[in-house]
Amino acid sequence: MLIERDTYTLWAWACALAVFSGLFYIIVQPMVERWGLRQKWMPRAIEIKRHESIGVGVPKDPTPEFPKGCDDELCLRYWAGGILALMFHATCGSLMLPVVIYGWAASETYQDMFLLASLLDLGWDLFSQIQVYVATFHGDVSDRWGWARCPRGLFPFIVMHHALAYIIVVPMDNKYAHLPDYHQVCLSLLGAAACAMAINAVKMTLDVTKRGELVIFKVLLVIESSIMVYTRGFHWFRSCYRILSEFHRNDDTAFVCVGCVAATFMSLFNLMIMPHVIGACVKWLPRKASDPVDKEALARTSSIGRRDSLAHSAKAAADAGRRMSTHVSRRVSARFSSIKEE
Repeated sequence: MLIERDTYTLWAWACALAVFSGLFYIIVQPMVERWGLRQKWMPRAIEIKRHESIGVGVPKDPTPEFPKGCDDELCLRYWAGGILALMFHATCGSLMLPVVIYGWAASETYQDMFLLASLLDLGWDLFSQIQVYVATFHGDVSDRWGWARCPRGLFPFIVMHHALAYIIVVPMDNKYAHLPDYHQVCLSLLGAAACAMAINAVKMTLDVTKRGELVIFKVLLVIESSIMVYTRGFHWFRSCYRILSEFHRNDDTAFVCVGCVAATFMSLFNLMIMPHVIGACVKWLPRKASDPVDKEALARTSSIGRRDSLAHSAKAAADAGRRMSTHVSRRVSARFSSIKEE
């Protein structure tokens, strides 16, 4: 096997992949931003991200924590960060597929792919946590690196979201990597996250006042909701019970205790998502294109729930596009050029 399953080696891989994740983020983020600026739908996406950001605590107007408020540049960085997170989640989930389909014993190559995927996800979480800490408590440093600032009220939520990977991935890879339920729950969580991010990214490009695009919006909403309810509801709790039962049968008290802590954190996160997912379907499926846009309902179509609008008027979107192109493009180009020179 390429990856040895002792604790030291697993953590070494995770740390190396955290460094890789950071370098990838720093290099690719400007490219994603530059690509986004060329898209016709980007003004709408920027307005959506603005309302989402305000909904989770980013101030609309300048404050000491956010000197520019929720401006176009910040919203572009949030959008690009979401695209990069989608890339990592989709990559990790894809690498896990062979073990889930063919089984752990089918091939050592498949085993290495699964271990690499779980450690890549852990490395991404480690980098992401450092990035969010810097973005939350050291805004000036975050600005120099081109990272979006983060409101302090969101920091505990992000820690709770990543807790499962911090606590359980290395011990599980070391001792219980062969468990089918472990393979399935890892794939379901990463796959559900990737699907939700991809669907949300597509929904940002749709104008729900047009009948055809509203139909697409509803179809995507049903697909997203079905995936989230199954993977983060029924499948998650069933898999947790089976894995904890396996620990209990082996009289592995340490894993039972640690597993309960990790499962509790992730279960709380999943339960926080469910009402927004279900509420979005109840609100949007009966809607007609001629109905007035309900900004509050649009906000709740996001998987983690937002309080404000995902839509603005066409004039506001056009203004956002002009502001964004002039204000952001120069900074993105300069940072991309400096990275290439280095």
